Amino acid sequence: MKKQIFFLSITLFFATKLFSQGEEDDFLVPSGLFINNVSMLSTKAAVIKNFGNPIKTKKTIGADIYCFDYIYKGLIIKIDQKNKFIGFDIADSSFILTYKSIKIKVGDPLNVLKKNFPKSYKSYTTDKEKYFRVKFKDVDSYILFTIKNNKIMRIETWEDDA
Repeated sequence: MKKQIFFLSITLFFATKLFSQGEEDDFLVPSGLFINNVSMLSTKAAVIKNFGNPIKTKKTIGADIYCFDYIYKGLIIKIDQKNKFIGFDIADSSFILTYKSIKIKVGDPLNVLKKNFPKSYKSYTTDKEKYFRVKFKDVDSYILFTIKNNKIMRIETWEDDA
């Protein structure tokens, strides 16, 4: 009986942490998100118009859908089957992520994120996570910032498939 109570206590602890985690994060609305003036709600045509033809395209198959990675030097744009811009991976400082009036790029100091996303910063420092994350509102998707030596090294979208 003591073992069952112990395991139930542990399970409840982790379940509480998991379900309360979203409350600890700041939230983004995709309609306010841009990369070099291209809205995350735009289409494949707008991506190509702004960035040109990709160096390479690659089909990526997910759990429920597939998408195409439009690969540029230092940038990958994900386009779904309906030709909608659904994600990105930025590894070069020439691509600027804009959210409302906040501008962020690879190479910026961690303080830029701390100032603009204080709840996410608190989660990042408390949990000692590898990524600084900011959640998209109403979906299980995030923008992940890879941090090294207190600088942003990569910015990418990530979807929780769990």
